[in-house]
Amino acid sequence: VPGADPVDIDGLPLGAECTATEGRWGQTETDIGTATVTLDTEDIPLVTVENIYDVADLRIRKAVDSDAVDSRGDAIPYGPFAFEVTCEFNGRPAYADGYGPDQPMVAELTPEESWALSGLPVDAMCSITETDDLGAEGTTMQVTVDGDSAEPVEGTSVDVAIQEGTAVEVLATNSFGVGSFRIVKERAGAAVDDFGAGPFEFAAVCTLDTGSGTPRIVWAGFLTLDEGNGYEARVDDVAAGANCAVRE
Repeated sequence: VPGADPVDIDGLPLGAECTATEGRWGQTETDIGTATVTLDTEDIPLVTVENIYDVADLRIRKAVDSDAVDSRGDAIPYGPFAFEVTCEFNGRPAYADGYGPDQPMVAELTPEESWALSGLPVDAMCSITETDDLGAEGTTMQVTVDGDSAEPVEGTSVDVAIQEGTAVEVLATNSFGVGSFRIVKERAGAAVDDFGAGPFEFAAVCTLDTGSGTPRIVWAGFLTLDEGNGYEARVDDVAAGANCAVRE
């Protein structure tokens, strides 16, 4: 990118070798030339100063830690989760390729999905925030730079510096708890021994909004209560927060 118009400096000794110096303005490298002072009748020699601004990438990954399973033993899927990234370089907002003031760096990620942001200025400071954790019991952010992982930190936001020649990655992990429900069959009356032995069949359905905006079934099945199980049954590892309906 061309700079401003050259500045002339008069009164220098003929034949002097001249160069320049420049402060740090976020450039990753500076290439400064030299020039020899000539007669006024000749073309004025030019000292060129070239600033090189490198770019690097940032990647955000999503993970979920939960023991919640459905009636088949399959893990409960959570997500998508909303994220926002804001960056600053030399006191001004910085954006990855394809983003800008009218196109903020936002995305929704499902577990094991990643979001790559390329073209960020080296030495830019970026804040990564999970703007919707879907009510998780806890969230950690773990930063990995060039394969070296730091200890996870608690919270839904973390700051990172974009570094030259290295891959910066942030892993956001949400923890979701589990709970249990129990069904107990009470039998009463004078004829219970003759007619109340069972077995008794129950249908249970548990629902929870895991991120889609609509409650989904997170556990469904039939439970049999009889003398063998003491007329009670318990279901563990149900997604915490689920609403369960039971029907005999």
